This record gives sequence, C-alpha cells and structure tokens, in this order.
Amino acid sequence: MRTGYAPPSAASEESSLMTGMPFRRFVDIILFKAYADLRAERERTYLGFLWWFFEPLMFMAVFWLVFDKVLARGTEDFVPFVLVGLILWQWLRSGISHGSSSVLEAKGLIQQVRLPPVIFPLVTLLSDSVKFGFVLGMLLIVLLITGHIHSWTVLALPAVLLAEFALLCAITIWMSALIPFVPDLRFVTDNILMAMMFLSGIFYDASTLPEPIRTYFYLNPAAFLIQQGREVLLFQRWPDWGGLLLIFSISLVVCVAGAYMLERMRRYYPKLPR
Repeated sequence: MRTGYAPPSAASEESSLMTGMPFRRFVDIILFKAYADLRAERERTYLGFLWWFFEPLMFMAVFWLVFDKVLARGTEDFVPFVLVGLILWQWLRSGISHGSSSVLEAKGLIQQVRLPPVIFPLVTLLSDSVKFGFVLGMLLIVLLITGHIHSWTVLALPAVLLAEFALLCAITIWMSALIPFVPDLRFVTDNILMAMMFLSGIFYDASTLPEPIRTYFYLNPAAFLIQQGREVLLFQRWPDWGGLLLIFSISLVVCVAGAYMLERMRRYYPKLPR
C-alpha cells in the first residue's frame, strides 16, 4: 500500500479556505509577499535598500532648507513641527493611495489563486510601512540630535502609530473593495487626500484655531493623530489615550467588516472589465 502525503483535492482545499485560512499561514503569506515586493523594488535601483535612507534624508533636508532658510518661518521649532506632521501624513497618504488599487491590480491573480483578497491591500500597507519605518527612524535621529526628544513620553509613540496603522488598514481595505467596481474612485481618492492634507494641521498649529472650529477640526482622525504624534515627540506630553483607543477600536471593526466584504465580492472581481 502506498503511504505518504496526499495533496488535498480541489474541493477540500476550497472548503478549508471557505471556513477560514489558519492565522499563521495568513500572516506568513503577507510577510513573504511584502518581503518579495520590497526585494524586487530594492533590486530596481543601483543603491538598493540604501535608497530608503537617502530618500528621507534628502526629503528632510529640502524641508529644512525651504522652511528654515528660504521662508525663514518663525521659531526654530517650526521645521520639526512640520516634519512630524508631514511624515505621519505621508504614511497615511501613500498607504491609501497605493493599497486602494491593490485588488484591482490583482484581479487576474485572484482568479488563479485561492487567497483571501484582503491579503493584497495588507501586503501593500506592510511594504509602505517598512519604508515609513526608515523615514521615521531618520526623523527620530534628527529630533534626538536637536534635543527635542528628552522625555519618557516618546514611549507612547508606538500607541500613536498603532492607531494610525489601524485607521490606514480600515480605509484602504474598504477602498480596495470598491475601486474594482468604480475605478474612477482612485482619482476621487487622490483629490480627497490632497484636500485632507490642508485640513490636517500639517503646516499650522490647530491650537490657534477658534474653539468652535477646533472642535470640528479634530473630528478628522488624521489631524488628531498628527497632533498626538507632536504631543509625544515635540511637546513632551502624554497622548490622549481615550482618543487613540477609540480610533483603534472603530478601525478594527471597520477592518473586519471590510475583509468580509472583500471575501463576499471576490467572485465578481475577475469578471469585471479591465
């Protein structure tokens, strides 16, 4: 009698996927695909991964030159103020912009491989988050050298980043589910993100706004998270823990609902016109 491993039939494989992929395998696929994408991106440039250091360094140098030397804006803290807001915003913007089209770009692969569609936006978000880590690392070094980081409040930064990542996942998963049906939403999303950049307090201090306007201003979660990042990095104050927990909890629920929607719609994606 022949013994050994027998691969599962197509029916049993489909059944196991419909009842849910094991969490460890789910995570392994995301990590491997993100690593493969980052490695491919690294090999497309001569400098490889060193470019992930040089790019944020040049990015911060340009803003220092423009705001500090050319525009001569106010106090010496203005440049760090802008950099913290801009870097936190860029992570949100790039993740949504890149991840929203991930399912649309993977329509053919979804038809060939039985994978949960939510994997595709999560892979894109993880890749962008790794690159964001290099930018954040450079920012922390600059803030440390300039003496802005000198308090235990910096230990609260991971909580701010976790809340922002949850928000990023929630928005991106839902956009990736909808854009294959309405591709023009990509352009609408880009325009909304452009408007949100000026409504998130990146280049100005929201505390100077009139009280009624400020109340509505912080209903924008991006503005709230940018402010919390500045609280822990620049102002040596602990963040609003309740606000961070609220954003994280709501985003987590929205993520689960978005993943469920993607799974329900997966059968339709390969049939949509290109």
